[in-house]
Amino acid sequence: MKKHVFLCLMAIAFLGLQGMGQPAYLEGNWTGTWSSGNALTNRGVVYATRVQATATNANTPFLFNNANQDYNPKWVGSNSNFTRTTNTLYAGGAYYFTSGSWDHNLEISATANNYYTFIIGQNSGSNNDLSILETTYNPTLITGVSQSPLTVHNGEVVTITVTVNNTTLNSGEYLFVRWTNDAWATSSFTSAITISSGSGTATIPAQGGGVTVQYYALTTNQASPVTSTVDYYTLDIDNGVNNANYAYTTTAWLLPITLQSFTAQKQNEVSVLNWTTANEENAAQFDIERSVNGQNFSTIATVMAGGNSNTLHTYHFTDLKPETGLNYYRLKMLDQDGHFEYSKIILLDFDAVRPVISLSPNPGQNLVHLYTGQKTGNIMIFNSLGDLVKLIPSTGSKDGNYDIDTQDLPDGIYQVVAIFDNGQRANTEMVLSR
Repeated sequence: MKKHVFLCLMAIAFLGLQGMGQPAYLEGNWTGTWSSGNALTNRGVVYATRVQATATNANTPFLFNNANQDYNPKWVGSNSNFTRTTNTLYAGGAYYFTSGSWDHNLEISATANNYYTFIIGQNSGSNNDLSILETTYNPTLITGVSQSPLTVHNGEVVTITVTVNNTTLNSGEYLFVRWTNDAWATSSFTSAITISSGSGTATIPAQGGGVTVQYYALTTNQASPVTSTVDYYTLDIDNGVNNANYAYTTTAWLLPITLQSFTAQKQNEVSVLNWTTANEENAAQFDIERSVNGQNFSTIATVMAGGNSNTLHTYHFTDLKPETGLNYYRLKMLDQDGHFEYSKIILLDFDAVRPVISLSPNPGQNLVHLYTGQKTGNIMIFNSLGDLVKLIPSTGSKDGNYDIDTQDLPDGIYQVVAIFDNGQRANTEMVLSR
């Protein structure tokens, strides 16, 4: 009984899919007679199929439908717009037709013995994007995709091996691995893969821990594919079972190091870092890494580990030259095999001592005294519109005292900006009132 119910549900689902009007077949005349029954293959976000023309015809007609030799619905051109050029993406270029007399078969100029890969979108009951890729060669088929290692840890580069049905690729044909680490919000292509003896490799860069990477292999007639349009320029694709893509999730190395504490403190103008381990086995070293933005870290020192210990072990490091402003610190803990993991990140802020400038009198009239406390570069005065109205060169003072002639400036509010020799700036407001 359950089997019969299941079969009925499947039949209803199939009929429902057809009723929705998704394209499923390509029909056309590329052999000298009308040919039907070219089933489209589901590539995940598009449908595609390939034919070889056996006759040259500048007006080769074709259409898409969702049931063989059933022309309601169908995807066609219109009486005034039906010619399509190969190797071009047409947004909404396959028109959805159910009734009326405005329809016209789509047409391309076909050359005998050339191959044509038809690609159409998966919209139901509406127009679909369309492309037809023309090649003088029978496109290479991807026959297998594998990765190494199968279990991927953070910091490991993954090698993808792609096998094909030819010993090499055709001229003008390119093989890539497309991958993402943010569920296809963005994606990247590996460098074009060189095929030798039927296979080639590509690499996916190392990721952090707990990152899911999805990827698939594709061939295209584009040397530099674009993520937004690549689906309509793909000759062949291997994106896993049921178009689910290949995937792996990185896991952190289980290092035999137990970090019990990690602290960082400001002491005058230096950073003092302390950390304690409760257990070490095969430990190699601790890299102290620093960043000014919390994202891009660089190693500033290395402290060797005790190696093997099951008691508390305390380490220290002093950063004698922290950066002015924000300093992010973390530990990179490595074992003898090169595996590693990171500690938490600690932030210390070394605020810059900003110079102060003063004016007197302020408000002023025709002569204002500026004191900067040290020799500066240029002194600049801007009006309330942000226009530079006066520039005083650095030769104006050797000790930071300036007498500014303001007779030529109208009453109003100004900004005085001093640029110091060390690159720092200071500014203050100046009011002129006569």
